[in-house]
Amino acid sequence: MAEGEGIGRARGTDRMLDILEFLGRHDHAVSAGEIAAALQAPRSSIYTIVDIMVTRGFLHRAPTGSISLGPKIAVLGLAFERGSAILRKAREIARDLSDKTGEIAELNVLDNWKQLVLIAENGPSMNYLRSVEGGRFALPQTASGRFLLEGFDIAEISANIPAADFTNGPGQPQAAQQLLEEGRAAAIRGFVCTRGLIAPNIACIAAPVRNASGKCVAVISLVMTNARFDDMSEPFTSHVVDAAKALSADMGDFTF
Repeated sequence: MAEGEGIGRARGTDRMLDILEFLGRHDHAVSAGEIAAALQAPRSSIYTIVDIMVTRGFLHRAPTGSISLGPKIAVLGLAFERGSAILRKAREIARDLSDKTGEIAELNVLDNWKQLVLIAENGPSMNYLRSVEGGRFALPQTASGRFLLEGFDIAEISANIPAADFTNGPGQPQAAQQLLEEGRAAAIRGFVCTRGLIAPNIACIAAPVRNASGKCVAVISLVMTNARFDDMSEPFTSHVVDAAKALSADMGDFTF
């Protein structure tokens, strides 16, 4: 293979990954032209790559021409969970936490400056609360966000989190400095409890999952009504902290 050909293929591979990451950040289909504009790439090369990925099932093209992730991505996601001892352990721990408390247990990670719900166990409770895997939330409006922003400074947070994310929640408007200070306090305590951030009647308890180097790589979160929190905050906090520690013990150098 000629050197130029190898470089071209590598660039094409990069473009494919860029397209997948771009679509993964959006909950709706987009046009190939929008993809090209967002990636600042030539339309001709994006159209060619999209055609290949549609043919292989990694992308789906609607009759309107709009592009979304394809069925092969779902298959790969399932294969990853089957093959990942860490993810299997995380789901087991989340399910156990949900069963113990009767509430929603989540494993949340940082993705493109949003909180991503990687695992959601809705438990036996018959109330209206439900969590959806793949859901994305503004970091200032979540308990987990206090831990997921650990290690970032005020300039990075201000530059990467949209201003609307600090003000669009039902709670009081947040500020980057306040978010940092709450995160530092939470790190010292080892957990954080919030009320009315994501919705007026919702409370959350969260604790960090750390890898062997001590870095927060995910967060275990328990979601419930304010009334349930008022009745059970102490035992529930203990369960959440124990769950996060149990997963941390198996993390090694793994990161999401």
